[in-house]
Amino acid sequence: MLCDTCYRMLHHQAGLRENRRVELRFDHHRRISTLREAAESGCSICSALARQLEREHFIDLGAADQNIHLQAALASICGREWKRGYYSLDFLLDGRWMRTFALRPRTSTANSWWGLIRRRKTQHPHQHAAHTHSPAVFELAQRWLSNCKCADPTSSSPSSSPSTRQEQYYPHRLLDLDSIKRAIASSSPSSPSDPIEPINPQTRIHLLETRSPHWQKTDPSTNRYVTLSHTWGSPSPPTTTTTTPRLLASNRQALLTAGIALASLPATFRDAAVFASHLPGVRYLWIDALCVVQAETPTAFVRQSDADADALGADEDWRVQAAEMDRVYRNAYLNISAAVGDGGDAAGGGGAGGAAEVGLFRERNPAALGEDEVGVDVRGLLELDGDGDGDGYEDEYDEDDELDGGGYDRGRGARRRRRRALKACVKAGVGAVLGCLRWKKKKQQQHVKRCSVVDVALWDDLVEDAAVNRRAWVYQERLLAPRVLHFCADGQLAWECSERCCTERYPDGVPGLQLKSGVIVSEERVKDLEPVEEASLPDASLEDVNGDLEKKEEDDDVVVVAPRRLHHYELWKRIVEMYSQKELSRQGDKLMALAGLAKFFFDTKLAPGWPPVPQQRQLPQQHPYVAGMWREYLEVQLLWRVEPRFEDGWIHNGTRRYPRRAPSFSWAALDVPDGVVGGEYRDQNLLFRVEDVQMKYVDSRNKFGLVEGTGCRLLLDARVVQIELHEIEPVFITPYGWWVSGGKAPSFMDMYTDVYLDSPTDDGDVFEAGAKIFCMPASTGEGGTKQSPSDCICLLLQLIGEAEGRRAFKRIGLARLSDYESEKFQQDSKDVQSEKMYLY
Repeated sequence: MLCDTCYRMLHHQAGLRENRRVELRFDHHRRISTLREAAESGCSICSALARQLEREHFIDLGAADQNIHLQAALASICGREWKRGYYSLDFLLDGRWMRTFALRPRTSTANSWWGLIRRRKTQHPHQHAAHTHSPAVFELAQRWLSNCKCADPTSSSPSSSPSTRQEQYYPHRLLDLDSIKRAIASSSPSSPSDPIEPINPQTRIHLLETRSPHWQKTDPSTNRYVTLSHTWGSPSPPTTTTTTPRLLASNRQALLTAGIALASLPATFRDAAVFASHLPGVRYLWIDALCVVQAETPTAFVRQSDADADALGADEDWRVQAAEMDRVYRNAYLNISAAVGDGGDAAGGGGAGGAAEVGLFRERNPAALGEDEVGVDVRGLLELDGDGDGDGYEDEYDEDDELDGGGYDRGRGARRRRRRALKACVKAGVGAVLGCLRWKKKKQQQHVKRCSVVDVALWDDLVEDAAVNRRAWVYQERLLAPRVLHFCADGQLAWECSERCCTERYPDGVPGLQLKSGVIVSEERVKDLEPVEEASLPDASLEDVNGDLEKKEEDDDVVVVAPRRLHHYELWKRIVEMYSQKELSRQGDKLMALAGLAKFFFDTKLAPGWPPVPQQRQLPQQHPYVAGMWREYLEVQLLWRVEPRFEDGWIHNGTRRYPRRAPSFSWAALDVPDGVVGGEYRDQNLLFRVEDVQMKYVDSRNKFGLVEGTGCRLLLDARVVQIELHEIEPVFITPYGWWVSGGKAPSFMDMYTDVYLDSPTDDGDVFEAGAKIFCMPASTGEGGTKQSPSDCICLLLQLIGEAEGRRAFKRIGLARLSDYESEKFQQDSKDVQSEKMYLY
């Protein structure tokens, strides 16, 4: 629903302050109290605005009332991507942009009496309940599950492989929900809008071990398992008030034999168990806190010395289970995501509150869940994509001239005539029944456009920005799980699979819109990063292949990537760029939290035909995974960079380095709040070569997992030039500059200033006197050669000593040179010869 302020602004141009022709500027709410009341009443626009303003600390809805200067700007959306008729509605607080909504046009036919009949035939009716634990919500979730065509490991459909259909994978441990399902079967049915009958809190669920000889295999199609994603919070020590159960070596046997009562579980675990029990064919639940042996103290793992299998240590069990994460989530029927709360989960870290205490089931305002439609008055607004004279009015047209899809089609004249004839019959019949009803077709006033209100940031609000989805482990879980059901903070359910994203407001699919650089464009979502079918990727033509081989013969340093391989590596690049922004409770988990996804990615995409390039005969002797990167095209992947954030006229880089968890040449050594930018897979000339990779693993059984960062190194054949790195005074926007050693310091205009340091906070010694800093030319761009360079990318290195008679370096950043700078740098370093060196 829309509040009176929003409705009158859009429909009657109430509060119009300024007509700029390309946009109409309105005054909106002027006091916090009226905004709060509108949000509480269920206004979809004001609810979203209030949440964002409070989340970003612009206002405090609970504080005393005060004046605010909130404005709205209505404009026509133009551009090749958009059909005629879309509008943007931007909201500003004190002149600062806050949020954008899209106004999506409804065809005139859809708004007519005849259009109402057609919409009732095509749209799924959905009654919004006041509780998330109501039959109506369960039915919607079941409909999403039933309509999902994503691969189901338990299905006998042609999409599942024969080996998968013969024997379903089960995790090492599961929670048996049989007692809850029997309680549900014996309870009285509820009406769709009423809460379901509560389960006896003393009902117990039992831990099962599927590798035990007592485990009895069951029909996987009727005994599926689901998983739960939730926040863990900070790894603080448990207190005497912490009662959240965890699987420990000391209580494992009790959980196997006696089980645990629902009343003893935190709200999220309890609600997940009840919800999963309502799903047909689901028998088991997997929760990490109760299915993986946890440490007795959360800050450290405790290794048990008892030889008995019942005394399995948490450290060892965690490593074994972490190596199975790709199979645990990929084979799950559904992943339930607790996208509620603001962090801290008592189950994981001993902290209070958070998603575990909030739970999945909650009351909500049904009025705020529906999609809003409103007649938008666009008088005086310049139609940028229009064909008219720009006065905001258009020629009259028949209300049946547009199809429901919003466009025209061949044969439309005949279909329109048939629709008119049928509509005339309907009108005549209704007129005869009512007797006195007069049907008169009114010419539609073109300055009022019937539009639906689309919150462009809705998916981000509900899903992407949820505390649970900022976690690194959960990012892996979302990509591995075939389908995810999110219980969101506003009480709304959201569905996510590789086919579609849905919410209760948009049960048939969320409009794929996002705001990018101030423009509303089509949105790319996390599930779009799932590996696609091989058949949909292009094969290289014979002409392309021959041309690539000729180019390769001319210069072995030219990077040539086949189309399918290019897709795979571009996909991994995007996965890393998003993953590098995620948070961890334990900093040492950076590589482990990605290990399952990396293993799955290699098995499904890169393993067939490995090694792919005949010239790289050394690859079979080396593991393909190199601390978050791949051995094939490793040189390109080493050219990642940390993009600093520009804010308030200053450049900020809050990156921190953790050298023990990954070597300096890997992005995994850094915590980057805004993520890294991967190297480009383009035609380019490499100026160095990786000759050998030496990795040191924490657990040699899982080479996709943890490494000892200081024990890993690359043997490079490269040229390095000693340079002077300098911090520029803050009067300049560019914070760093460098030049080749040997001469006096140049002026600012003669420095190389396109510099991206990895972690200036932790690498502060690079600016000290006597720091030995070097520049390693890495690649020239497309069209460039070693003799005639174009733009150039260089790695910035710090000399840290010698190893086996060779110089040893660590990476500290990356620099880019323009065409002119590249040529100048080549002249300055023309006498430097390549050498064999180690990069740690």
